[in-house]
Amino acid sequence: MATLKFNPKDILYHYCSTEAFHSIVTTHSIRLSSLSLSNDSMEGKMVAEALSRLAECDKRDQGTISLLQKQFEVYLKEVDGFGFCLSKQRDELSQWRGYAADATGVAIGFSQEYLELLREEYSRQKFPFLGFTIAKVIYDPKVHDDQVRPLYQQFKQAIDEGHLLEAKQHSLLRSGSNDSETQRKKSILASIGFSSLMATHALAFVLKSEAFKEEAEWRLLALINRGEIINLSCDVKSDSLRPFREYELKKFAQVTPAIKEVILGPKHRTPISVVEDFLRCNGFGYVHVSCSAAPYR
Repeated sequence: MATLKFNPKDILYHYCSTEAFHSIVTTHSIRLSSLSLSNDSMEGKMVAEALSRLAECDKRDQGTISLLQKQFEVYLKEVDGFGFCLSKQRDELSQWRGYAADATGVAIGFSQEYLELLREEYSRQKFPFLGFTIAKVIYDPKVHDDQVRPLYQQFKQAIDEGHLLEAKQHSLLRSGSNDSETQRKKSILASIGFSSLMATHALAFVLKSEAFKEEAEWRLLALINRGEIINLSCDVKSDSLRPFREYELKKFAQVTPAIKEVILGPKHRTPISVVEDFLRCNGFGYVHVSCSAAPYR
């Protein structure tokens, strides 16, 4: 049998259950699911942690720090992050145990080049807001602070000038006055709010706790306004509904395959030849399939 050559550096691995693998292959699609319902209780909240650290280093009082955190929470309530999680780790025991049904599932090796083509394709569509970005997750708290510092400076200025305090009390926003000073303040507040909102959302689902560093995670990431129902469906879990948006694995003229490798988990029982045939029968061509070397039974 011919051996397919591939470059591991171009592969991002999605650890999943056998059922999820079957669905991806047979439907030729992937699902970006709500990250706020993930198993990380700090998902989306590391920006607030960095804001607090920066404010403490700046010798800000506890009232100011609390105001920063509350403002961040206001912004975070507006948008949810939807993600398809991948890893640079090819055969990692913790990934098998945590994300592949206790090692009974598989790791799907997606071509990073292909995913970039897919991202570009969706960005060119009629409704580009239905697309996604590809982001490398950041774990280092020092880098978190560097990334969040411009956002902190915006918040700091708004607090010093009283704009965030006025917004918190709703006095400025409720005011129906048309005098020039009130309108000027509203304009400043709106400008700060929009730019801060965009910066918050851009970072909220890319920064993660250092405790997850070994995952070496990348994400296909879409930011979706809460209440936005365009192209959304829900998975049924035992204790919740988890919203997702589905993306077709489109075919391109380039020879880059979508899936370059599949690794069977330490407890997976399907023969390699059966998995190879399954992939070929569903239009993925010859894919390199192997068994995990992780010692876990």
